[in-house]
Amino acid sequence: MTGLRFICTVVVVIVWLASIIWVSLDAGKRQISPVFWTLATLISGPIGLVGYGIVRELKVSK
Repeated sequence: MTGLRFICTVVVVIVWLASIIWVSLDAGKRQISPVFWTLATLISGPIGLVGYGIVRELKVSK
């Protein structure tokens, strides 16, 4: 059981870090408050990625 727990922990950490990296790079490129969204995603992880995606789509559609 500890092996499965370790694998799940590694997957969660990878997803969390990928979310932070993706948001920081994309927000910097699109000039959508990169510092705020990087910190928000650092705290909330994938949920911050979803929030950023919604804001990004709203800005693009304007």
